[in-house]
Amino acid sequence: NQFGTDRFGASSAIVDGYLYVAGGCISTTTDCDSVTDSVQYTQIDANGNLSNAWSTGGNLPAGRAWGQLEAAGGTLYYIGGQTNTATDERPEIYWATPSAGAVSWAAVGGSYDLPDGRTQHSAVSWNNRIYVTGGIAETGGAVSSVVYVGPDLSAGGAIASAWSTTSSFNIARSGHS
Repeated sequence: NQFGTDRFGASSAIVDGYLYVAGGCISTTTDCDSVTDSVQYTQIDANGNLSNAWSTGGNLPAGRAWGQLEAAGGTLYYIGGQTNTATDERPEIYWATPSAGAVSWAAVGGSYDLPDGRTQHSAVSWNNRIYVTGGIAETGGAVSSVVYVGPDLSAGGAIASAWSTTSSFNIARSGHS
């Protein structure tokens, strides 16, 4: 039940008894000159064991690395990240509602994406809201202390209202978890 493809800068999340791994760098260099749009998943049994095989679960709409995969309201959200270059911080958010493990992704789009692109950020879901913390910002390319809070996603599905900001870190950071 080992993961089938070497990659770094990928992200993972669990929803409805499945473990998902999305995106990541597939190049052999440390500067990530090649990313993937691949999403793979495996089922988790009642004892926490992974099934014997990983399945391809529907590719992201674009290749990404260093973004964050989160689950809220039974839906997966892939947030931000970068394309093949370290100076291409992305604001896009993709979402998918899994069905027996398989996913079909869509873009959130427009004013419901992140207010500013992020890569190498952290994210966490609590009470069906997603919090995106720090990272490298699209505006200026500097390490950020900003914390974004997503809207209530208890119903899952597409994000239908804008993100807000909350108290920022006292020290900017990236690459944290």
